[in-house]
Order: sequence, then C-alpha cells, then structure tokens
Amino acid sequence: MTVAKSETRDRRARRTRKAIDEAFLSLMRQKGFERITVGEVAERADINRATFYLHYVDKYDWMNAYVDGLFEELAEEMGRPDVPIDELRQSQTLERLFAHLDRRFDTYALLLSNGGGDLLQRRLKPMIMTLMREMPATDQLQASPLETEFMAQLIASSAAGLIVWWVQNNRPISAHQVAGALMKVHRFVTTMKPDGDGDASIMGIEHIEHTDEPTSQAGGATQ
Repeated sequence: MTVAKSETRDRRARRTRKAIDEAFLSLMRQKGFERITVGEVAERADINRATFYLHYVDKYDWMNAYVDGLFEELAEEMGRPDVPIDELRQSQTLERLFAHLDRRFDTYALLLSNGGGDLLQRRLKPMIMTLMREMPATDQLQASPLETEFMAQLIASSAAGLIVWWVQNNRPISAHQVAGALMKVHRFVTTMKPDGDGDASIMGIEHIEHTDEPTSQAGGATQ
C-alpha cells in the first residue's frame, strides 16, 4: 500500500470515528447512554453496523475509547515539565487541568450524567497521583517513601471525587479557585506537625508495622 493510500484510509477512519462520536453524544443528550443501540448510532452517523464494528466491539468499548481520547488531550494540555516540579509549577498544572475541564465542561457533564463517574475517576486518580508524587516535601519536614505514597493516594482520591462533584454541581466555584483549594489541601497535609511522639516525619509513618504475636482470644485462660 502506498503512503498516499494509507493516509487516505487513516483520514477516512478518523472521519468515521468522529461521526460515531457525534452520533453517540447527540443520542446521549436525547435518551441516555443505556438506551442507545448500535443501530441508532450507525443510522445517526450515516454508516452501516458492520462499519461500526470495525472500530468498536460494542457501545461500552466506544465509551472507554472516547474517555481515553479526552484524557490524552488533557495530558497533552497539562504538559510534563523538563525541570523538577515545585509548588508554582504544580499549581499551574492543576490550573491547566481545570481549564481543560472547564473548556470541555458540557462533554464531561454529559458523561457523568450517563454513568461515567466511576470511569472518569479511575482515569483522573493516577494522573493526579503522578503530580502529587513529584511534589517535594516541605523544608521543615521530610516524608518517608511510604508517607509520600500515602499522601499521594489520599490527595488524589479526594481530588478525583472533588472534580466529579465540581462538574456535577455545575461549577459552583471557578476552575482557579478549585485548583487553589487543592494546593491548600496539599500544603496542609504535607506540613502537619508531629503529634508529640518525637517523630520528625510528616505523619509518623516510617515503615509498615507487622504484629507477629497472635491476638489473644477472648475468654482465654489467664496465668
């Protein structure tokens, strides 16, 4: 196959996928995702059913692929700095994340109203976790590796849920305000002071503790 023919086929495939995307989004606004049939999508996209199945296994496969495309777009817009990330760069990256959500708000709101909440949170969490792991600890307190992972999990899970809430509630505050609030949460968690036990780490979690001794059973004999 020549390069020209390959490019022509690729353009045709992109046009077909775009038509399928638009058909799904239009039908979701009218009747909801669960009630949509492949036949309706094919008719709306002006293709036959066989063409649809050349691209997707079923409508759920389309949903996953469409969300993947959104997050590829988001990752590109957020960018990956070539220098170590600091608080300013982290704040700017979070603002780009919310700027993307703001710009594509109608699409995300439509997905959430059609059962896409869990799918979006599963995509958001690892992206935010990567950002949080790269953020250095404060000068005053140092985080152990386990604490770094603990904080990344905590903040990423909260942030993913917050983003879903923000979209579902029609952006009650601005994208800039949400990004700022998440930065405040990060600063709060990473500057918590020791609880008086003399541990200089952030949370006093230096390692995983295992209890080797079996738990005594209630009612056991006493010496």
